[in-house]
Amino acid sequence: MMSEQVDAQAFYVLAAEAAHNVNNQLRIALGEEPKPAWKDLPAEFRAGVIQGVENVVKGVTPRESQAGWVRHKQETGWVYGPVEDAVKKTHPAMLPYDELPEWTKRKDVIFIAVVEAVLIKYGCHLRTAYEKIALEHIVP
Repeated sequence: MMSEQVDAQAFYVLAAEAAHNVNNQLRIALGEEPKPAWKDLPAEFRAGVIQGVENVVKGVTPRESQAGWVRHKQETGWVYGPVEDAVKKTHPAMLPYDELPEWTKRKDVIFIAVVEAVLIKYGCHLRTAYEKIALEHIVP
């Protein structure tokens, strides 16, 4: 159960902003253009990150996290494209999980890890997510 110190919505925003900031640092390390700061992100993008946090709370695996991200992007008009382009709404990671390069798959692992760190801090239970991740890497 979540601590009374942080309500659910505040937790989702806190975890989403933390995950967004870490992702931006990873984007820089990978030679990608960072996204705008959390406060400057369009509402559509913030909503997508918060939805990703809600999915982590439900215990998604990296594969499921990626699928949820792709669904959210598709619902807002995005399609696959070899180059990320916010105007054309194209993104190279809008592929089935098994077709993604390993370094891109790690973004989902890192996103989940950041959200889970915030979960742990505020006393949430993580067993389901860890079990699913372990099984995903053990069972074909």
